[in-house]
Amino acid sequence: MKKRNPKISIITVVRNGMPYLMDSINSFLKQKYNNKELIIIYSKSSDLTLDYLNKIKNKNIRIIIDKYSKNKFGSLNLGIKEAKGDIFGLLHSDDIFYSNEVIKNIAETYKKNSFEIFYGDTLFSTRDNLFSIKRSWQSGIFKPYKLYFGWMPPHTTVFLSKNIFKNFYYLTNLKISADYDYILKIFRNPKKIFYSNKIITIMRTGGDSSSNILTKIFEDFFVLKNFFYLHFVPFIMFCKYIRKLNQFLYSYKLKSNNYINFFIRKNYVRIVNTISNKIFKKNFIIIGINLACLSYILIPLKNMINNKYTYFWPDGIFSRIFINSKIIPGRNFVDGIKNCESFNSIYLIGSINKMKLDYLKKKFVNKPVLSIDVPYANIDNIINFVKTVKFKKKSLIFVNLPTPKQEFLAFSIAQNNKCFKIVCSGGAIDYNSGLHVKPPEILNRLYLESLWRLRNDFFRRIFRLFYTFFIFIKNFLLKNYDQYTFKKI
Repeated sequence: MKKRNPKISIITVVRNGMPYLMDSINSFLKQKYNNKELIIIYSKSSDLTLDYLNKIKNKNIRIIIDKYSKNKFGSLNLGIKEAKGDIFGLLHSDDIFYSNEVIKNIAETYKKNSFEIFYGDTLFSTRDNLFSIKRSWQSGIFKPYKLYFGWMPPHTTVFLSKNIFKNFYYLTNLKISADYDYILKIFRNPKKIFYSNKIITIMRTGGDSSSNILTKIFEDFFVLKNFFYLHFVPFIMFCKYIRKLNQFLYSYKLKSNNYINFFIRKNYVRIVNTISNKIFKKNFIIIGINLACLSYILIPLKNMINNKYTYFWPDGIFSRIFINSKIIPGRNFVDGIKNCESFNSIYLIGSINKMKLDYLKKKFVNKPVLSIDVPYANIDNIINFVKTVKFKKKSLIFVNLPTPKQEFLAFSIAQNNKCFKIVCSGGAIDYNSGLHVKPPEILNRLYLESLWRLRNDFFRRIFRLFYTFFIFIKNFLLKNYDQYTFKKI
């Protein structure tokens, strides 16, 4: 008699899960297996998680509001109690299944082998780029003695039959290592264990265990002393951490396919050569793409960059790596902004000087030029200072600060005002006003304007230049820029 298809329960615990929660849920929905359920245990969040969950209407998804659990492991216990499946597994709210056949393959394996414990391998990617694989965790076949050498399989690849998962629960007095305690409980006495040398999940890096190392070490010690003689514990812990080094030695290149490509969230960087009348008629923030922008803005402010009102112009030589366009120095871009009816007044924010104000008054005839002299301070203080300003409607705002301060301030102004037209001009107005001497034309042609700026405050500027270049190279090697599509409009 043919075995029926087993019901598989997946539990996802979420708190402040956006935007990656959408990927996890879609990863479940795309599985080519029908007899499945996703139990989402929601804890109070400060982002849009609940709004998103309230829009989900699917018979295979149950959403449970958890008001009482002490932590995520308490929420997992609640999920285990609610699970109706023959097999239980979990999927973190920022992870995805490796393919759309993972659950189907686990079900087929169960029908053939009637396992009690199933586990496999996993990949670790950077948070914003699934193709940037940092670690590959290959578990290997389980042998009881391996537990003495710090062995454990990836938690998110473990699937348990009902007679196992209904009898074991997670400790709730631990913040990080309760999963290790759970693994030791279920693997302590050999069961019907099946190891699949296939990849089960892709996990995004940046979880609790990687950000709270000391807490994890303390909790691992607490867990191990409950299972092994105390004199074995230091050795087991040492082996457990050493084993992780091996995960960095396996190089793995994730192949592009329709399933994976679905989760690659492209952010559009919209490139313009000038502020057209079409742009001027609506809200906008415009930023120059140069080395500083690529290093300090594109990655940290990715959610804001994808907003419909953010534009960029090709400002430096490094923009040519991504954009096939003529480079427009900031001073030329600002000089090309035409006086028009789309704005009635001008604001200059930064270090105020009469030469700068005279330049703007001459450029924008018959438009009042207002100044906001911000203090030399960290960006939080500057933002709080500018928040007190009530900008006039239909104003054109020049933010005359170094990157990334000017961009952070620009986005803060946008969040606190219904109407805004903001140009992150950097030092452009300093040059156009004659406050600073423009670089020789030969340096412009060789794209070496940054060297000209080293004439003043040499040591601080050279340190910043090298540090900024280091951040850019790091992001480039991590393929963090792959998440963007640079689009001329």
